[in-house]
Amino acid sequence: MLKLTGVGKRYPDGLAALEGLDLTIRDGSFTSIVGPSGCGKSTLLRLIAGLAAPTEGAITGLDEGSIGLVFQDATLMPWADVFANVYLPFRLAGVSRVAASPRIEEALSLVGLLDFRGAYPRALSGGMRMRVAIARAIATKPRLLLMDEPFAALDEITRNKLNDDLLRLWREGDFTTIFITHSVFESVYLSTDIAVMTARPGRIFARYEIAGPTARDSEFRASAVYLDGCRAVSRDLERVMSMGAP
Repeated sequence: MLKLTGVGKRYPDGLAALEGLDLTIRDGSFTSIVGPSGCGKSTLLRLIAGLAAPTEGAITGLDEGSIGLVFQDATLMPWADVFANVYLPFRLAGVSRVAASPRIEEALSLVGLLDFRGAYPRALSGGMRMRVAIARAIATKPRLLLMDEPFAALDEITRNKLNDDLLRLWREGDFTTIFITHSVFESVYLSTDIAVMTARPGRIFARYEIAGPTARDSEFRASAVYLDGCRAVSRDLERVMSMGAP
């Protein structure tokens, strides 16, 4: 569904964030991207989302209008209730509240927040605010969901619950997911495949396919597939870290 060929990104000050990056994303996959801090993971996501343009190479295979994006921060409008926050992409597209209402209520129901549609962000926990952000991203039924460390600031119990909820949404929905994380354990738990990036300027160092069922639980965390995957990705991250940045 998506192909990046020789992609590079250099900023006006001369900083090379990405260089010679090749990556293919299969339709319907859940791909996690891991790598050292500052290696260009977020830059890569912004290029795929169309929020910035590469300075070299090409990104092909996807219409920018069919992308949903979730940031590390929920980025909700504090003055608007949950319904209005999820309505935002429809409002920007010129769709009326009445016409968008079924999609919004469906998305809120999927993330378990339909009863909170009239609540304001200040009344929600961190996990609930992130659920609103996910609902906003999936309400438009995107073909590709991009997620930039969405659970990094949450406690482990909430994070694990949202991992399970995200997998359920991905299995039940009709979208491909690209998920950025610093957690090896999270990446192996969630993904059908993983891409490990080098230090800046970032490129793809290794790819892994994670076998096993797409419906995962605590038993999967104890399986040989999960443990072997964690060891392999951790080993390559150590290699990448030892290589350093230029």
